[in-house]
Amino acid sequence: MEWTKDQEKVIKLRNRNILVSAAAGSGKTAVLVERIIQMVSDENHPVDIDHLLIVTFTKAAAAEMKERIGAAIEKKLMEQPESEHLQKQMTLVHSAQITTIHSFCQSVIRNNFNTIDLDPAFRIGDEAELTLMKSDVIAELLEEEYEKAEESFLNFIERYSASKSDASIEEIILSLYRFSMSYPWPIEWLKDQVKVFEVDSVEELNETTYMKTLLSYAKAILEDLREQVEVAVKIAEEPDGPDTYLDALDKISGMVEQFASLNTFEEYFQTLNNVKWPAFSTKKSEGTDPDKKKQLQDMKKKWKDTVDKLAENYFWQSEEAMLSDIRGVKKDMEVLIGLTLGFLEKFQTLKQEQGILDFNDLEHFTLKILIDKEDGEEKPSKVAVELSNQYVEILCDEYQDSNLVQETILKSISKERMGQPNLFMVGDVKQSIYKFRLARPELFMEKYNSYETTDSLYQRIDLHKNFRSRKIVLDAINYIFERIMTRKLGNVEYDADAALYAGADFPETEENISVDSELILVTLTDPNEEKAEETTATDGLNEISTEDEEGEEYTKKELEAKAIAMRIKELVEGENRLTVLDKKAGYRPVEYRDIVILLRTMSGWADVFVDTLLSEGIPAYADTTSGYFETLEIKTILNLLKIIDNPLQDIPFTAVLHSPIGGFSNEELAMLRTIQPEETMYGVTLSVSKEGERGVLRDKCEKIIELIDYMREVKEYLPIHELLLCIFEVTHYYDYVSAMPAGNVRKANLDMLVSKAITFESTSYKGLFHFIRYIEKLRKYNVDFGEASVSNENDNTVRIMSIHKSKGLEFPVVF
Repeated sequence: MEWTKDQEKVIKLRNRNILVSAAAGSGKTAVLVERIIQMVSDENHPVDIDHLLIVTFTKAAAAEMKERIGAAIEKKLMEQPESEHLQKQMTLVHSAQITTIHSFCQSVIRNNFNTIDLDPAFRIGDEAELTLMKSDVIAELLEEEYEKAEESFLNFIERYSASKSDASIEEIILSLYRFSMSYPWPIEWLKDQVKVFEVDSVEELNETTYMKTLLSYAKAILEDLREQVEVAVKIAEEPDGPDTYLDALDKISGMVEQFASLNTFEEYFQTLNNVKWPAFSTKKSEGTDPDKKKQLQDMKKKWKDTVDKLAENYFWQSEEAMLSDIRGVKKDMEVLIGLTLGFLEKFQTLKQEQGILDFNDLEHFTLKILIDKEDGEEKPSKVAVELSNQYVEILCDEYQDSNLVQETILKSISKERMGQPNLFMVGDVKQSIYKFRLARPELFMEKYNSYETTDSLYQRIDLHKNFRSRKIVLDAINYIFERIMTRKLGNVEYDADAALYAGADFPETEENISVDSELILVTLTDPNEEKAEETTATDGLNEISTEDEEGEEYTKKELEAKAIAMRIKELVEGENRLTVLDKKAGYRPVEYRDIVILLRTMSGWADVFVDTLLSEGIPAYADTTSGYFETLEIKTILNLLKIIDNPLQDIPFTAVLHSPIGGFSNEELAMLRTIQPEETMYGVTLSVSKEGERGVLRDKCEKIIELIDYMREVKEYLPIHELLLCIFEVTHYYDYVSAMPAGNVRKANLDMLVSKAITFESTSYKGLFHFIRYIEKLRKYNVDFGEASVSNENDNTVRIMSIHKSKGLEFPVVF
């Protein structure tokens, strides 16, 4: 393979820290594999594969990396069959440290558990089990504090509890705990946070990190506002622009210039709370475009809202009042930090009793093994020194998604402290999508800005060329990113060094290939305006009725999905059917499986898109694990489990009656409700099943009561997963959902529930009551484990997926 000049550097440079900023599609995995192979097969200084630590972000990526490295070594061995060194590498590759950071941590802990007095028989806790344990621990902690009834605690609860429930307090504690665990020494970090509130003067307040951050944020917002005003002035000065607005715009320009000169909190407070916006002139002007007038009016409203929100959210009180509030809140924050520390200790004790570790434990126990702390000073342990001597190089993929704990772990086993830096880090900060998981892209940026681009012990190499996409795609991406990605917003300047450049050569063809990127706009008619005979929306290519056949209006999401569906039909079934390049078959007509629809969020969107595409005759599925608990089949079975545990719950009981399992119609439910209005639905149903007038209603009541009685009997001795299988068999519900639309998906959802019931039974919790509670906690904390769809690479279907999950995947057509 022919490598570019920059790729050659990545492959061949040695004995230094290297940061590779690898743009999307730049072949970073291929380059990384080649670097490893050349190190392993070097004629002068060959390295054993088990003397490299290769850290990837996911288990799937680690497995793929190991497979590719194994295949590359095997290819080398075929070229040099007599090489004993390569034969040895083929043996070592299966046990080589090509792994995720958590798998590496687990390996360190299992090999050195004795140094931290840890029981080696630990297991990694199921995420849902850990969520339930956290809930139990925090409930116990708060109950103990209520019993103590200390004034400081009761005052804290009074001020920060949003209702009669302590749910908001629990969320605050859990959030602070989670954030603290992203630091190497969480207990120390938590204790240090009290110092944030030790501010004795306005001068000290202005020097705090949070105040500087706030002022920097406000300045960036107002600087953007100034640029918007400049655009508005240019619009007003156009030949058909509303020139009567220029006087007001001139005054507004002066106002925003004043905003730009603000430096202190007090200046922002005094200025933003006393803004008087000049009114636009109402004089008529010949030849003025009404759309431009409306545009400037909307812009002015947006500016006013921006300034009002800044004042309302951040600058609503004076410096002195803020200083007083910070002093006053100190005691509350001491209580909060004390509660968080108490939670941390109790949670750790419970996990230890159950022999459970979570991912945070893996990282922090590894740090405890690798770093000795004495009198606040950190020194590498004996284990860290041994690992430093073992690894010739440490290679970290997707480095932009590392956190501070992982960074500390890798540095502790590197040779950097010996003056022999040997960290190889590859990633792209523009693809950092895990900030919500407390990844620290600033670690990447710190090195990006400080490492030299010339020969150095700390060197940066940029891979600009994209070998995945055509120039038309890259031009469109560059055009947008150049305008929205700046150092002020996102900490990345999308300049010539960050831009994407075409690196792939595509075969020439006369087929109908894509020659441009498209922007489909769906324009809606104002419902308040007088309607024509048929209201339509247009995407620039097609007209879409905003109403269905029955006169019901489509939602905006449905209209967007319909516009995409019509474009997909044109691409796949139209006269000028699009042609795409297949790596195996060459150029061929586009198929549904070549198309992906990327969504920022699947929640509330995926189902709409799937239903709309299916209604248009386009096969589609949503590649998501969200929305599992809201699927019809899962809601029905969970409701049935609830009434098997306790049939006196009206809402779940009524839901089961109305489901295919009960088979009650709306009219029959209404009849039941009117028979004994004060009785529970279970009580009424039981009464009708024994004493009601013989007929269809009584037969249905007898049947459902018989089912519940039987299930309540068998639940006493059946494990949860067998109880579920029993439900499927007795009610035939599994067969029923199989015959429904997307039956294979629905069956997979029920199978997943059985699978997770088995997982639940291996936890420290047992029984139907706790399983239901377990499910409720999963829903509350948004821990979703379902398979809302079943993917099959051979299916000719359009994929709908989260933009997060699309990372690294290739599709010829993207919406």
